Amino acid sequence: MKKNKLLQLLVVGCITLLTFNGCASNKNKVGNIDNSNEPSEDIEKGESNVEYNPMLMMVNDKHWLDESFVPANLEKVNIPFSGASSDEEMHMEYEGAKAVEKLVDGALKDGIALYGISGYRSYQLQQNIYDITVANNGQEYTNNYVAIPGRSEHQMGLAIDLGDESGNLIKTGTEVEWVKGNAHIYGFIVRYPKGKEDITGYKYEAWHIRYVGISVATEIYNKNIAFEEY
Repeated sequence: MKKNKLLQLLVVGCITLLTFNGCASNKNKVGNIDNSNEPSEDIEKGESNVEYNPMLMMVNDKHWLDESFVPANLEKVNIPFSGASSDEEMHMEYEGAKAVEKLVDGALKDGIALYGISGYRSYQLQQNIYDITVANNGQEYTNNYVAIPGRSEHQMGLAIDLGDESGNLIKTGTEVEWVKGNAHIYGFIVRYPKGKEDITGYKYEAWHIRYVGISVATEIYNKNIAFEEY
């Protein structure tokens, strides 16, 4: 009888030890995210982050998308695009697409004509744009205005550049003022605002808007902050 009890104690002890060692070996892993080298630079490896709240996913020079990342619900945007836009760039993630349709319609009712220039961009398209910009304008200019592939919000399908019928980005004038004062009503923010260059890492881009939802966009607008400060 004593031998059986001793044997049971030894078995329980071994199981406890193995369980502890197993937990210890996995202490740096949460779901699909490996935190052994924190902070993680590749947010695509953290798929749970994307699924949890994709509308607020941060993509910049510190948080990257994998080359294979493609939004699940791409939708062709029903707004006028400039003749220079590719078919790919006429798409956005579904919620963003529907929101920008309302934004462009609202602007038109106020006498402002806005055109889509570039919505969704795949990793490869962003690479092409990056390489062409470097060749035409140099590395310094490119660093200020064009994201390295994998670090562009366009790849998420939540951002769009706005311009005129000729394909010129909006930079000054009534179009810029309208977007600045009304984008949040439709769930968009001016992603790279004036005076926040040191925070966003990019020069002011009046034409680049990002969908985050009406509530968040309104809060960011009212507080006059960058997305990184939210």
